[in-house]
Amino acid sequence: MNQLTALDIYYLLKELKILIGSKINNIYQPSKKELYIQLHTPNKGKSYLKVILPSFIFLADKKEAVEKPSNFSIFLRKHLNNCRIRKIIQKNFERIIEFHLEKETSHILIIELFSKGNIILCDENYTIISQLEQQKWSQREIKKGITYKYPEKEYNFLEIKENELAGILKKTKKDKLVTFLATEIGLGGSYSEEVCTLTNIDKNKKPSLLEEKETSTLFSAFKTIKTRTPDLKGFKTFSNLIESSNKTETKSPEELRFQKQKDKLSAILQTQEDKIKELKKNEQESRKKAELIYSKYQLIESIIKDINKAKEKYSWDEIKEKLKWHKIVKEVNAKDKKIVLDIK
Repeated sequence: MNQLTALDIYYLLKELKILIGSKINNIYQPSKKELYIQLHTPNKGKSYLKVILPSFIFLADKKEAVEKPSNFSIFLRKHLNNCRIRKIIQKNFERIIEFHLEKETSHILIIELFSKGNIILCDENYTIISQLEQQKWSQREIKKGITYKYPEKEYNFLEIKENELAGILKKTKKDKLVTFLATEIGLGGSYSEEVCTLTNIDKNKKPSLLEEKETSTLFSAFKTIKTRTPDLKGFKTFSNLIESSNKTETKSPEELRFQKQKDKLSAILQTQEDKIKELKKNEQESRKKAELIYSKYQLIESIIKDINKAKEKYSWDEIKEKLKWHKIVKEVNAKDKKIVLDIK
């Protein structure tokens, strides 16, 4: 298991219902991409909800050593310690989990398990209070002060009806059924392969060519995997199964210090590299401008001389009027006594 799919999250949330009513006692961040939420659950006691961005979330019995609390974990503690979990939901069959929390005020903690992953704290109206990382895409942005917006998605696997599925299959441009199931329906690779096996439909068949009977069989397979108990491969819980695929050696305080310093230096290096790219870009643009001015030097010099002569006879407003239709003079600013030339 390399990463949780939307269907994995759907299965996991059934298991996490036990956390409804649990109280958050503390929050730890061993590294930038890891978070532990320490919980106390009635009739169960202490447990940890572990997040590993951008791929996993599961219940754990213990946490690894954390040398010093991060600024982000301190911020989350301030807002979320002693909160009760009231709801845990997955909207639109996305790889996104919402924890609805309540104390004197209500908060929503959102865990995104796709792309680079993110942890976002919102108020009860989905206004972002803080986030682990500020991110921006063409259609959405994660930034303090704005309303949290879900990624655009055309289909919700959990809500597709049989009569809708035929239309979706005809509409898709995917060449293979297995690819269509993995990407457009959002099942991921392994579950898409399994659906094709269950239905005995060639996974490489073009989705738009499925016959009515095959479409019906496919929909039946959808119902099967939605309602079944997932294969736990011998583990007691789905969380145990997820955790087993993420077993790493517990880090010592020295290793944690090294990792933190490494992350810090990596961030500084990335900032410096971005600055160098920006300076190089500015240098290239400045060089082009200089070369253009040099190539048009005689023309520019001639215009400047003509303007200086005109200033002896006319006001700037009169000069502006006379140069209104000039091919090269783009703008005359009479107030600031400036002229803009178009010398492309």
